[in-house]
Amino acid sequence: MKKWTLILAIIFSFNANAGSLRADGGRVLINEGDSIDVLLANLGSPKSRVKKVVCVSRRSKNSPCKEWGTVETWFYRYDDLNWKINIMGERILKIKWSRF
Repeated sequence: MKKWTLILAIIFSFNANAGSLRADGGRVLINEGDSIDVLLANLGSPKSRVKKVVCVSRRSKNSPCKEWGTVETWFYRYDDLNWKINIMGERILKIKWSRF
């Protein structure tokens, strides 16, 4: 049983959804839904950015898009991890990390 637990832990450690990021030695918690000001104040400008246009509103699953928006993905290297943070407007949508 311990062997399977260890294998699963290793598999899930390669790429994980964090939902939050601890910065400044663990004193600052940056969460999904926070303003990008908190992110910029603690980690500075991202290493790189990618913009993507996505559909943000539909009437139903198969209907055409009613509203389009731009999502930016910011990339950071922090605390020996690679962080991928999706931003829409002035808010953090999603925080993911990976070791590679």
